[in-house]
Amino acid sequence: MTVRAAPRVLWLVVAAYLGLGLVYSLAVPLLRAPDEVGHVDLVEEMSGQWRYPRWDEREVSPGVAQAPHEVRFHEGSRDLVPAEARPRSERPSFEDLGIERGRAGPPNQLTQNPSLYYRVVGAGQWVLDALPGDPARAWDVQTWTMRASSVLMLAALPVAVWASCRRLGVDDGPALTATLAPLCIPQLFHIGSAVNNDNLANALWWLATPVVLALGAGALRGRAPLVAGALTGLAMLTKQTGLVLAVWVALAVVVGWRRSRSGWTAMARAALVSGAVAVAIGGWWWISNLVRFGTLTPSRFEELLPPGSPGTDVPGFVVEALRRYAITFWAGFGHADTQLPTELCVAFSVGALVVLVALLATPRRWSGAALGDRLLLAAPLLMLFGSTFLNALAYYRRSGYTAGVQGRYLFGAIAALAVAGALVVQRLPGLRSRRGPVVVLVVALVIHGFALERILDRYWGDDRGWVGQLRAIAAWSPLPPVPFVVVTAGAAAAVLALGAALLLRQPRSALARPDR
Repeated sequence: MTVRAAPRVLWLVVAAYLGLGLVYSLAVPLLRAPDEVGHVDLVEEMSGQWRYPRWDEREVSPGVAQAPHEVRFHEGSRDLVPAEARPRSERPSFEDLGIERGRAGPPNQLTQNPSLYYRVVGAGQWVLDALPGDPARAWDVQTWTMRASSVLMLAALPVAVWASCRRLGVDDGPALTATLAPLCIPQLFHIGSAVNNDNLANALWWLATPVVLALGAGALRGRAPLVAGALTGLAMLTKQTGLVLAVWVALAVVVGWRRSRSGWTAMARAALVSGAVAVAIGGWWWISNLVRFGTLTPSRFEELLPPGSPGTDVPGFVVEALRRYAITFWAGFGHADTQLPTELCVAFSVGALVVLVALLATPRRWSGAALGDRLLLAAPLLMLFGSTFLNALAYYRRSGYTAGVQGRYLFGAIAALAVAGALVVQRLPGLRSRRGPVVVLVVALVIHGFALERILDRYWGDDRGWVGQLRAIAAWSPLPPVPFVVVTAGAAAAVLALGAALLLRQPRSALARPDR
C-alpha cells in the first residue's frame, strides 16, 4: 500500500486546534466547566502520591473546595471585572485556601472513574512542583496548567482523522476538510480546555479509529490487534466509555474476518490478543469492581442529590434528554450558564444525522467505501449514545432525575463522524479540492465568534464592551501579561497561518487507495 505522507498544512491544523483550546482555557473562568472541581481535586491528589482513593473514601480537599469562592462560583462567576481580581502576587495556593476553609468539601464521586487521566495530568503537576521557585504555586496557575494538559490531548483528533482518511483512500481535499470539520463544534474546545477525564478518553477513541478501520479491512495479524488492545486498555483505565470501545474493536474484528475470508482461527487470535492486552492494561479495574463490590460502577453520586421518586414521564424524559444532548454536544458552556440557541444546536444535530444515514444507505459505487467501513464509522455514535441514554433512562426511572445526559460523552465518535463526512465531501465536486477546507474553516470561525461572544457576555466585564471584557480576562488570568499576550497572539497567528495556507494550497492528486 502506497500512501502520501501528511502534508505540512496538517500541522497548521493541529496548531489551530491547540490555539483555540488555549483561548477557551482563558475565556471560561477557572472551575466553571462541568465537574471541574472534582477533577481538579483528584489531579491535585495524584500529583503527590501513588495510591488512588477507593470509590467511597474521598471528599474534596479543603483547598479545592474553597477555590470556587475565588471566582464567585456560587454566583455563576458572572460579570467578573478587573477591579475584583486579586494581584497575582497575593493569589493563594490550594494549601493556603485549605487552611482558610479548615474542613473538607463534599463527597467526590468522581473516584468511581479509573485513575489514568489523573495520574497523567498529576505527573505534570509533580514536575511543576519540583521546579525551582515553585512557579505554579498559586491555585489558579495550577488549575490552568491542568487545563493546558487537557488542551494537548486535542492534537490527537486531526491526526487521527487524517490517518483514517488515508486508510480509506480519501483524496487530499476531502481528507483535509474532515480534519477541519470538528472545529465547528465549540463545545469540543470548551470541554477540551477543561480539567476533565473525558479528554483523555476521547483522545484514545480518536487514536483507535484508524486502527479499527485497519482491523475492519482484514488486518487481523501483526500490530493492529496489539495496538487496538493497548488503546482499549488505556481507555478502560480512564473512563467507562473504554468498555464501549472494546465492543467497537470486537465488531471490527468480525467485519475484518468476513471481508478477508480468513479462517475462524485468525478471528479468534485477533480477538484474544486485543482482548488480553486490554484486560491486562485496564480491564482489570472493572473486573475488580465486579468481584469486590458486585457492580461495575459503584458510585456516591446519589449522596449529592436529595432523595427522589421513580420517574414515570418517559416521553418527557426522552424529549428533555435529546434536547440536552444537542446543546451539550455543540455549545452549552459552564454549568448550563450560556449556550448557542437550542434551535441551532438541534438543526446541527439533525443535519449530521441525515448525512450519516445517507452515507449508510448509499451504494458503494457512490460512497467509495465498503459497507463494513461505513458501519464501523457509524458504530461509535450509535454505541456511545445508546449506552449513555439507557443508563440515564434507568436512573430516571429509579430517581426521577434526568442525569448523565451530556453531549461530551459522544465526543469519542467525532473522528469517525469526520471521516464519514469526508466520504460525502469526496462526492461533491464543489467541496472536494481547495474550496472545501476554506469553507469549513470560515464556518468554524463564524460559529466560534458567536460562541465566544456568549461566553464573554456571560462572565466578563460589567460594561458589556469587548475591550472591557478582554481587560477583565487579562486581569483574572493566571498568566502574567507577557505570557498572556504570547498565548493569545500565538492562537490568532496559528489560525491566520492555517487560513493563508489553505488559500495558497495547490491541490494534489488523489491519495493512492489501499489494497482491499
